[in-house]
Amino acid sequence: MRYTAEIDLEEGAACVCGSCDWVGVMEDLVEIRDCVLTPGDPSPAGRCPDCEALAYLDDSEAHPVEGAIEHVLDLSTAHMPSGTPDWGKLRVAEHEYGFVVFVNGGLAEDEVEDIEPEWTRPIMRLAREYDCLLVHFDQSADVVDDLPVWKW
Repeated sequence: MRYTAEIDLEEGAACVCGSCDWVGVMEDLVEIRDCVLTPGDPSPAGRCPDCEALAYLDDSEAHPVEGAIEHVLDLSTAHMPSGTPDWGKLRVAEHEYGFVVFVNGGLAEDEVEDIEPEWTRPIMRLAREYDCLLVHFDQSADVVDDLPVWKW
Protein backbone atom coordinates (compact mmCIF):
# COMPACT_ATOMS: atom_id res chain seq x y z
CA MET A 1 0.00 0.00 0.00
CA ARG A 2 1.37 3.46 -0.93
CA TYR A 3 0.46 6.89 0.37
CA THR A 4 1.42 10.28 -0.96
CA ALA A 5 1.63 13.21 1.40
CA GLU A 6 1.91 16.87 0.55
CA ILE A 7 3.28 19.31 3.07
CA ASP A 8 2.09 22.89 2.79
CA LEU A 9 4.51 25.12 4.70
CA GLU A 10 5.39 28.76 4.69
CA GLU A 11 8.16 29.76 2.34
CA GLY A 12 11.49 29.80 4.15
CA ALA A 13 10.48 27.26 6.83
CA ALA A 14 13.65 26.16 8.67
CA CYS A 15 14.66 22.52 8.24
CA VAL A 16 17.42 20.22 9.55
CA CYS A 17 18.84 16.96 8.32
CA GLY A 18 18.17 13.90 10.46
CA SER A 19 21.60 12.48 9.65
CA CYS A 20 24.24 15.15 8.86
CA ASP A 21 24.74 18.74 10.07
CA TRP A 22 22.85 20.36 7.17
CA VAL A 23 20.53 23.23 8.13
CA GLY A 24 18.53 25.15 5.57
CA VAL A 25 15.09 26.05 4.31
CA MET A 26 12.26 23.98 2.88
CA GLU A 27 12.92 25.18 -0.68
CA ASP A 28 16.42 23.60 -0.61
CA LEU A 29 15.12 20.11 0.19
CA VAL A 30 15.00 17.33 -2.39
CA GLU A 31 11.66 15.63 -3.01
CA ILE A 32 11.07 12.34 -1.18
CA ARG A 33 10.38 9.74 -3.85
CA ASP A 34 10.10 6.76 -1.55
CA CYS A 35 10.67 6.02 2.15
CA VAL A 36 9.45 3.90 5.03
CA LEU A 37 8.09 5.76 8.06
CA THR A 38 7.60 4.50 11.60
CA PRO A 39 4.29 5.45 13.24
CA GLY A 40 4.83 8.10 15.91
CA ASP A 41 8.02 9.48 14.36
CA PRO A 42 7.98 13.04 13.02
CA SER A 43 6.99 13.46 9.37
CA PRO A 44 9.89 14.37 7.09
CA ALA A 45 9.73 17.56 5.03
CA GLY A 46 12.05 16.30 2.29
CA ARG A 47 15.51 14.87 1.68
CA CYS A 48 18.75 16.60 2.65
CA PRO A 49 20.48 18.13 -0.40
CA ASP A 50 23.90 17.08 1.02
CA CYS A 51 23.41 13.44 2.05
CA GLU A 52 19.85 12.61 0.88
CA ALA A 53 18.79 11.43 4.34
CA LEU A 54 15.37 12.51 5.55
CA ALA A 55 15.16 16.12 6.73
CA TYR A 56 12.62 17.59 9.13
CA LEU A 57 11.18 20.90 10.16
CA ASP A 58 13.43 22.57 12.73
CA ASP A 59 11.24 22.32 15.84
CA SER A 60 13.67 24.45 17.86
CA GLU A 61 11.84 27.43 16.37
CA ALA A 62 8.45 25.93 17.19
CA HIS A 63 8.50 27.28 20.76
CA PRO A 64 8.61 31.08 20.52
CA VAL A 65 8.11 31.58 24.28
CA GLU A 66 11.36 29.83 25.22
CA GLY A 67 13.60 32.47 26.68
CA ALA A 68 10.61 34.65 27.51
CA ILE A 69 9.80 32.76 30.69
CA GLU A 70 11.45 34.01 33.89
CA HIS A 71 11.71 32.70 37.46
CA VAL A 72 9.75 34.30 40.31
CA LEU A 73 10.54 33.87 44.01
CA ASP A 74 7.11 33.55 45.69
CA LEU A 75 7.24 34.50 49.39
CA SER A 76 4.84 35.13 52.25
CA THR A 77 4.37 38.75 53.33
CA ALA A 78 5.60 37.45 56.72
CA HIS A 79 9.09 37.92 55.25
CA MET A 80 8.48 41.70 55.26
CA PRO A 81 9.10 43.72 58.46
CA SER A 82 5.68 45.40 58.16
CA GLY A 83 2.63 45.69 55.94
CA THR A 84 4.11 48.83 54.39
CA PRO A 85 7.88 48.36 54.55
CA ASP A 86 10.57 50.76 53.39
CA TRP A 87 11.63 49.57 49.93
CA GLY A 88 14.52 52.01 49.52
CA LYS A 89 15.29 52.45 45.83
CA LEU A 90 13.94 49.03 44.79
CA ARG A 91 11.32 48.99 42.02
CA VAL A 92 8.11 47.76 43.61
CA ALA A 93 4.53 47.26 42.44
CA GLU A 94 1.79 46.87 45.04
CA HIS A 95 -1.21 44.61 44.50
CA GLU A 96 -4.24 43.73 46.59
CA TYR A 97 -2.51 41.00 48.61
CA GLY A 98 1.13 42.05 48.60
CA PHE A 99 3.96 43.37 46.46
CA VAL A 100 6.11 42.50 43.45
CA VAL A 101 9.77 43.54 43.67
CA PHE A 102 11.94 43.71 40.57
CA VAL A 103 15.34 42.05 41.00
CA ASN A 104 18.16 43.83 39.23
CA GLY A 105 19.15 41.44 36.40
CA GLY A 106 22.64 40.00 36.62
CA LEU A 107 23.05 41.08 40.24
CA ALA A 108 26.60 40.26 41.41
CA GLU A 109 27.10 38.76 44.88
CA ASP A 110 28.91 41.85 46.19
CA GLU A 111 26.10 44.08 44.88
CA VAL A 112 23.58 42.13 46.99
CA GLU A 113 25.46 43.18 50.13
CA ASP A 114 25.00 46.86 49.19
CA ILE A 115 21.23 46.67 48.65
CA GLU A 116 19.11 48.90 50.86
CA PRO A 117 17.06 48.34 52.87
CA GLU A 118 19.14 45.74 54.67
CA TRP A 119 16.16 43.45 55.42
CA THR A 120 15.90 42.62 51.69
CA ARG A 121 19.47 41.26 51.39
CA PRO A 122 18.79 37.60 52.34
CA ILE A 123 15.80 37.63 49.98
CA MET A 124 17.84 39.12 47.14
CA ARG A 125 20.61 36.55 47.75
CA LEU A 126 18.02 33.77 47.39
CA ALA A 127 16.52 35.40 44.28
CA ARG A 128 20.01 35.70 42.78
CA GLU A 129 20.80 32.05 43.60
CA TYR A 130 17.74 30.89 41.65
CA ASP A 131 18.10 33.45 38.83
CA CYS A 132 14.77 35.13 39.65
CA LEU A 133 13.63 38.27 37.85
CA LEU A 134 10.93 39.06 40.43
CA VAL A 135 10.18 38.53 44.11
CA HIS A 136 6.46 38.18 44.78
CA PHE A 137 5.30 38.83 48.34
CA ASP A 138 1.78 37.49 48.85
CA GLN A 139 -0.21 36.97 52.03
CA SER A 140 -1.17 33.44 50.97
CA ALA A 141 2.31 32.33 49.85
CA ASP A 142 4.41 29.93 51.91
CA VAL A 143 7.00 30.92 54.50
CA VAL A 144 10.56 29.89 53.56
CA ASP A 145 12.38 28.43 56.58
CA ASP A 146 15.78 29.93 55.68
CA LEU A 147 14.53 33.53 55.60
CA PRO A 148 13.73 35.89 58.50
CA VAL A 149 10.07 36.21 59.51
CA TRP A 150 8.45 39.19 61.23
CA LYS A 151 5.24 39.28 63.26
CA TRP A 152 3.23 42.44 62.65
